[in-house]
Amino acid sequence: MRQVAPDGQEALSSHSIGTHGPAREAAERERGPYHHTPSAPTAQRAGWPSENGGHTVARTMRHLMVIAIVAASISPIAGQLSCVHAQKATDVGCDTVEVRRDIYFGLVTDVLDTLSSTTGLDAIVDRLLRCDRSFELSIHFDQRESPRWSTRLSARRADALKKYLVQVRGIPEDRITAVGYGASKPLCAGQTEEAYACNRRIELRPIP
Repeated sequence: MRQVAPDGQEALSSHSIGTHGPAREAAERERGPYHHTPSAPTAQRAGWPSENGGHTVARTMRHLMVIAIVAASISPIAGQLSCVHAQKATDVGCDTVEVRRDIYFGLVTDVLDTLSSTTGLDAIVDRLLRCDRSFELSIHFDQRESPRWSTRLSARRADALKKYLVQVRGIPEDRITAVGYGASKPLCAGQTEEAYACNRRIELRPIP
């Protein structure tokens, strides 16, 4: 109902501005406890109830729990890998056989992937410069390929790696003897993925 002020002008009641009264209360009940009704994507991101009555908060918490469980299960493995790849040449003595698994080649080729092998190549170069002696640089495969094929490809890869060290990094050629052993000198026995990964390696062995 309109209210008229004594001066003849229409007065603004609480019902007309919508701050109180039955209409406001009905709207609040229909809208729920949130004063601003967000769009569906916003409501779901905020964890508010969706139209179908589900709560994304519960789903989000379940997802976080799954992520936490997975992270806990792989953290020991990640720690071991980080130790291997973080190994510096200064950690290896000049009389020690250095084993590396962070130097890569193209698939079934002898093309050295220098971009992905920066850590391993830098470590080998640093050791060759630090240790005044000659080294055997050997490449080893796992046992899943034929002996003849793996021996030939490992020899080509060893030659390619030596060529890079001499021509690009300036290491004297007579300091390096390149050898490809294929799968003839495994470190780990067995026919598992772990054993295969263990045997695929590059060794830098000091020559007496």
